[in-house]
Amino acid sequence: MVFESDLPETDVERYSRQIIVPGIHVRGQKSLGDSGILVVGCGGLGSPAIMYLSSCGARRIGLVDFDKVEIHNLQRQVIYTEADVSQHKVVAALSFVRRANSSVEVEGYNEFLSRENVERIINPYDVVLDCTDNIHTRYLLSDYCKALGKSLICGSVLRWEGQLYKLTPNGPCYRCLFPNIKTETMTCEDAGVVGPICGVIGSLQALEAIKTITGDVEPKMTIYNGMTSDLMDFKLRTPKHGCSVCSKKCVPESSSFFMPPCTSATDLEDPDVDTVEWEDILDNLESYFLIDIRSPIQYEMFRVKGSVNIPLIDLPGKTGDIDASGKRIGVICRRGISSKEGAWILKRSGIHAFSVNGGINGLKNQLRKARQAESASG
Repeated sequence: MVFESDLPETDVERYSRQIIVPGIHVRGQKSLGDSGILVVGCGGLGSPAIMYLSSCGARRIGLVDFDKVEIHNLQRQVIYTEADVSQHKVVAALSFVRRANSSVEVEGYNEFLSRENVERIINPYDVVLDCTDNIHTRYLLSDYCKALGKSLICGSVLRWEGQLYKLTPNGPCYRCLFPNIKTETMTCEDAGVVGPICGVIGSLQALEAIKTITGDVEPKMTIYNGMTSDLMDFKLRTPKHGCSVCSKKCVPESSSFFMPPCTSATDLEDPDVDTVEWEDILDNLESYFLIDIRSPIQYEMFRVKGSVNIPLIDLPGKTGDIDASGKRIGVICRRGISSKEGAWILKRSGIHAFSVNGGINGLKNQLRKARQAESASG
């Protein structure tokens, strides 16, 4: 045979434009083929990362997510289509990868990442991408990646901005940089995000994964401002002296660091706060005084006719202004979680109120099902 190469012929044909790049070449391409990359979170950050990692020659990819595709995801989660709505993200993402590159060995983990399963899931992989944009998961992954000698690349986005942290085995862990976990952080759900910002940061995460596998293991932080187009890189300091994770190469005993954020309305259920279903409200709408505690922009986009908007942060100072005229008070939020806190605030002020189960999302789902049933019967 005349043809000879250190790579399979199919790889030479497929990845030739990448192989000729300094810093990759044949050796780097072989390293990609021999390495495993785990993407935790198949959403706005995970989507572009998955897209580029599945196309670059990374032979083993793992995908972790427990959520389903929703219609509002499509604005920024670019590997999904309308046909994927209501399907588990991992299932749809696996299908995308297999269509994009049949040579990739891809495995899905349709489960919520926790202290109980994190070591089992990340252990087979060399590089981990934290695409969850969730502070609790970031500490969890950082602690275990440091203990197991894995590189971790974290991404976060909000509004017009994004950040990236590249944490390598010999550099600082996330706990070195931020010893105290923030209990209150703004999220995309509350503050919003511009879709292409997810594309930029998710793509940078994929790029840093490729660079890490091909030899660049310098820990760093990257900040991107999409409004001004500024991109800034910062070298990270050495591990912090006395860090419990870096010094002992073990995970802290306290499980309080790993309490996940609320994922359903029942997580914050308080027996002293009464709840009400949308069915009762819609059947007796004139008997209810509805307080929507979401942000003004969320209220402006979609609201119940006749409801009043008092953001949760303003509610404690507004209780004296509430005049329900003898009606039952219902507190509305996005998913029926924060409304429990709102009802509790009113209760402490001597005002009896109900938390509306399911929130605005529950109402939307109910109205959608009603329209579908009407179309089917018609």
